[in-house]
Amino acid sequence: MASFADKVRGAQPQHLDVEDLPVPKIKGNMPSIKLPKKAVERGRLYCRYCLVGRLDTQKMRMDEIRSIAAAKWSPQGDWKIIPLGKGFFIIRLTTESDWRNIWGGGPWRFGEQTLRLSKWTPDFNTEVHTRTNALIWIKFPKLGRQSLGL
Repeated sequence: MASFADKVRGAQPQHLDVEDLPVPKIKGNMPSIKLPKKAVERGRLYCRYCLVGRLDTQKMRMDEIRSIAAAKWSPQGDWKIIPLGKGFFIIRLTTESDWRNIWGGGPWRFGEQTLRLSKWTPDFNTEVHTRTNALIWIKFPKLGRQSLGL
């Protein structure tokens, strides 16, 4: 049986046999299809070195983000930034070393913003993502070198 990806990849046939495609079902109130295990594994391999980033894209265009990323990270392998909406984007890398350099580096400043990074997960959804971070500065009055006896 051919997968949907196999059907749309390469030269298009004149006739697409819909019977070869997975049959959609309703789960709860959402349509769903069951993907073949091979297709799921291909997707996981494709996203193996992905990160999710977030910036205020009202203040910075995606082409600026890509340009700054290229200058800061100088990735050795192929890479791309794929917008997801609501300021989120996937940073898709093809090498583990690039992934480690970006994930373990930083903080990454893009203009006046700090890039927020998280590890990609298969269930990431911009509609329900609630994690927020804020950089804060805390000052403790009278807690200095003199008060510590240093």
